[in-house]
Amino acid sequence: MKNTGKWMTFFLTLSVSLVWASDGHHTEKTLKEKPKSKWDRAVQSIGVDYQKNVEPIFKVSCFDCHSGFTSYPWYHSIPGIKGMMDGDVDKAKKNLDMSNGYPFKGNGNLESDLKAITYQVDKGKMPPLKYRVMHWKSGLTEKQKQAIEDWTGRSLDKLDQAEP
Repeated sequence: MKNTGKWMTFFLTLSVSLVWASDGHHTEKTLKEKPKSKWDRAVQSIGVDYQKNVEPIFKVSCFDCHSGFTSYPWYHSIPGIKGMMDGDVDKAKKNLDMSNGYPFKGNGNLESDLKAITYQVDKGKMPPLKYRVMHWKSGLTEKQKQAIEDWTGRSLDKLDQAEP
């Protein structure tokens, strides 16, 4: 009898966990698969375009500061440098966090984030010089800049067309 109780408890716990897990992700999965509004379809389309054309660029040039996937260099452990780098990364993620793909999290809305990306890339402000000095491959080529600016332009057009 004791073994039967343990098995029943195990299966009950497993069943509840599976129901809870599937229910918690149902809404997010539905939005990704079947967007209901014109706005949702536009955001989904921008996300697909981002993954294909821009995310690979951002992974090299932006993710160390603008995501939860920071790859710290050996000198991060040096006192003073560690604090400066941690502060820069915290500030960057508050402004624009790319950890979960598009749409990004941050302190702006979708349109202002796209406009800010365009401005920063166009003016050569991102990635910042102090980052590029230590991460030589992080600088953007003209082709990469154009790909980002093309994506932000297409994306802003899609959002404009989707607004009610």
